[in-house]
Amino acid sequence: MNIVIPKECTAIYLLFSGGMDSSLLLYLIAEKIHEEKLNIPIFCVTFGTNYSTKAVKEVFEYVKNKFPIKMQVMHKKGNFLIRDITKKLLMVDTHYVYSGCNKVVENEFFPTKYIKNDTPPVRGEPYSEKHLRPFINIDKRNILQIYVEKDILSLLDITHSCGISKTEHCGECYFCMEKNWALEAFNLFYGEQNE
Repeated sequence: MNIVIPKECTAIYLLFSGGMDSSLLLYLIAEKIHEEKLNIPIFCVTFGTNYSTKAVKEVFEYVKNKFPIKMQVMHKKGNFLIRDITKKLLMVDTHYVYSGCNKVVENEFFPTKYIKNDTPPVRGEPYSEKHLRPFINIDKRNILQIYVEKDILSLLDITHSCGISKTEHCGECYFCMEKNWALEAFNLFYGEQNE
């Protein structure tokens, strides 16, 4: 997958959870910046409390060690709506926000644990023309295919996608089941990955 970074871009804010999608997006953006020798910093923005601090730290270090470019984690405390935080990050004309939203899969698996307003996830319109979502038209299996093609399953191992628990995979929420649905297509399972 070719990640597009607009020519006028001077800073990238990545909405970052340490999950499968945002971790791959961080890797691909860092790879592009490194290979093209661009002078663009990446700010990995975590917000609220619904993310794994362990995964965020480990994924960030993994990518930083692979691509020594300007990167920083920014923790936004409080309960923010994505659109609110995105609007604030886009106050500068040459800044761009990237998010790892992928295509929502329906009728392939049926979660037994529901997350209010997020089962299945709702993917509305981006909040600005400067809010870029490279994965919006591909599903989790396509995302995993990129991990396989890039030979970075070791990065996948440290991601955390559960919407219920910050420390383990519940295996029953939409996000766990979506990830397992993708892993099964490649004969990979949580027992081999992410445990």
